[in-house]
This record gives sequence, structure tokens and C-alpha cells, in this order.
Amino acid sequence: MNRLDISVLYVDDDLQACTIMANLMRLYVRELHLAHDGQEGLEMYRRHQPDVVVTDFSMPVMDGGEMVRDIRAQQPETSVIFMSAHDDAWLAEQLKDVGLTRHITKPVEVTGLIGMLREIAAA
Repeated sequence: MNRLDISVLYVDDDLQACTIMANLMRLYVRELHLAHDGQEGLEMYRRHQPDVVVTDFSMPVMDGGEMVRDIRAQQPETSVIFMSAHDDAWLAEQLKDVGLTRHITKPVEVTGLIGMLREIAAA
């Protein structure tokens, strides 16, 4: 297995899912940072400047859309993968408004997520 030479910020308010995904993703990426809401994610982004942000859309304190708007105001090129349990027209419009890079439906399959990270790393 070749580790991807990218750093990732993973933001999810589901602590159990976050722990499971973090344990798996650490096997595939050079560096991984975790946050549990959009405000904490924004702070971690500013501190670590990761290559990719993987974030839930619906979270307390600050949602993923608002967090990504703030990130994109600082760094428009940042790659983003949104995770959501919903796959509807409203969500698609929200994601488009914040500069959707990629979207994956929850529950997230690690192979699908790693595939997206591979595409981003190769670009």
C-alpha cells in the first residue's frame, strides 16, 4: 500500500464514526487532523493548512458549508470532500454554493473516500 503524500483535515460531529475513519485514514495519508464541528475545523485548518478537507455538512456550532466558505475565502484552491447522509437537490445546491469539490454519502465507505483522495493527490 502506497501512502498518499497529502495532509487531510477530517471534520465530523459523530465521534464514533470520526474515530473509526481516523484509524483507517491514518494508514493512507501522510498527515491527518481531526475536528468535531465547523468552528474547531476552521481553527485546525488555519493552524495546519491541510491539502484536503473532508467534512460533514450538518454539524453543531458551525456547519460544514459555513466552515468551507471561510476556508475558501482564505484559500480558494483547497480541495473539499463533503459527507452527508442526504443526497437531494437542496443539498446539491448548498454544496454548489460553497464550491463543491466532491461529495460522498454517509455512511462513508473508506474505499470510496480513499479513491477520492487518490484522485485529488494525483491532480
